[in-house]
Amino acid sequence: MVSFLPTLEENNAIKAGNGIECLAYCIANHNKPRCVQYYAELRKKEPGIYTCPNGMSSYLHNDDDDIVIFTAFREKTSYNHAKAKKMQTKETTYNPVFSTEQMHTLVDACMSLRKREYELEKNENTVKDIMHETINLNAKIKANCELLFEIESEDIASTRTKETVFDKIKTIAACSHMISSRLSMYDHSSNPNALTMGKKISCDIFKTFDKMRHILKTEKHAIIISKNKKKYEHSY
Repeated sequence: MVSFLPTLEENNAIKAGNGIECLAYCIANHNKPRCVQYYAELRKKEPGIYTCPNGMSSYLHNDDDDIVIFTAFREKTSYNHAKAKKMQTKETTYNPVFSTEQMHTLVDACMSLRKREYELEKNENTVKDIMHETINLNAKIKANCELLFEIESEDIASTRTKETVFDKIKTIAACSHMISSRLSMYDHSSNPNALTMGKKISCDIFKTFDKMRHILKTEKHAIIISKNKKKYEHSY
């Protein structure tokens, strides 16, 4: 997570912020018993500003069990200079004392970036899944096209060959529709409001799943849909 403030990692290590740096003492001593106990107890508390055993400020953010602990910075009302004095060194570290209002501004900015990172990661995973499925579907199209090319023109007149050709064409068409649906899913993940801009239409639910059944069936395994094939739903 990109964060302006230092944050507590899952292993109890403290990660320096991209704006506010972390004191070397905090990085080196995060596994001390009293620090470990402090953060364990902090996770159970109400969201807010707290003071760590070494006098530095901590802020607990808890939104629907999404817990983030910003720590090892200096907020004016919670920073204890007397306790923190022993951690001071000649090392130059950018960790200024700022007001409560400034702290909340930084926290809000950090959480906004965190949300954006999550959305980008989710979209990236969606694209990877769609690409994987599209490659597999395209391989089916290619394989069926090659089989069709191998059929001699004089053999097409036979009933069995006609059935084979028609079956391959249905598979190609179904795969093409599935690719289109995957691309539509990508459009929806990129812009969720785009699908609600048009007029609602009636769509045949059975037909959609029948295409999937046709693609997934094998010679040994048949897929049967037992629902009402006349079922329609309103969609965009």
